[in-house]
Amino acid sequence: MMGAVRTGTGVKRSFGFYFPSIAYLQKEIMTLTIPDEVLSHVNISSIDMRIEVAAYLYERQRISIGKARLIAGLSLIQFQKELAKRNIYLQISSKDLDTEVKNLRLL
Repeated sequence: MMGAVRTGTGVKRSFGFYFPSIAYLQKEIMTLTIPDEVLSHVNISSIDMRIEVAAYLYERQRISIGKARLIAGLSLIQFQKELAKRNIYLQISSKDLDTEVKNLRLL
């Protein structure tokens, strides 16, 4: 589940990032607070900032595409389109690639 962007007094904006725990019973939250003057200086919306953070972490292989799309607040297809806009390629392990090739051969 994705947390909503919370706006405080107009001075700072907080972004809630929810990550499913291993047991899937608890949720952890990380709040990132960025002053409005920083966001306005770089001319980026809070939604775009979430996508940028998710794309950055995914590109550096810190998180899976599933977790990245949750941070971005997008569907898998929408997030893949955002990755393509940024020239970020989908990452697939050799094991997963072998499985996909086998599945395609069965078609």
